[in-house]
Amino acid sequence: MNLFKRIQPSSAATGNQPALAEMVLKVIHDGVVMTDKAGTIQFINPAAATMTGHNTANEVIGLDYALVIKLESKEGRELPEADNPLVQAMKTNQPLEPFQGSLIVGQSDKRIPVSISVLPAEDANQNRIITFRDITKELEEEGEQTEFISTASHEMRTPVATIDGYLS
Repeated sequence: MNLFKRIQPSSAATGNQPALAEMVLKVIHDGVVMTDKAGTIQFINPAAATMTGHNTANEVIGLDYALVIKLESKEGRELPEADNPLVQAMKTNQPLEPFQGSLIVGQSDKRIPVSISVLPAEDANQNRIITFRDITKELEEEGEQTEFISTASHEMRTPVATIDGYLS
C-alpha cells in the first residue's frame, strides 16, 4: 500500500473549480476581500461582511475598501494614513505580512482584534486580496497562559525560599 500515491480528482471536481472555490470562500471563518487597483471591492465573503458589520456581501461590493475595513492599532489608537500598513500596502501594491490591529465594526464602537494581510493577485488587473481573521480567542489564551505562568512562578517561590532558608 502506497501512502503517498496521488489520487486523481474526478472529472466533475476538475471541471467545477470556480464553484468549489466559491463554496470554500463562503464557509471559511476568515474574512476575504478582493479589490481592484483603485481599491474598489470586487468580492467579499460572508465572514468578511459580517466582521465588518454588514448583513450581506452585496451591501459592500462596489464600495472603497477604506469605507468598509477600518483599522486601529492594538492599543486602540487611530492609525494615520502614513502609519496604516493596510493603506500603504494597498497604495504600493506590495504584500502586507500579518499585522495585528483592531477592526472597527461598522458604525458601532465594537472592536475586534484581527490579524490582517494583503497579497497582490497575480493578474493583469492588479487586484489585491485582503484577508483577516478574528484573533480574540488566541489573545485570551495567551493571557491565560501568561497568568498561569505568573501564578505558578509565584507559588514555587515560597517553598523554594523556605528550603533555601533552612539550608542557610
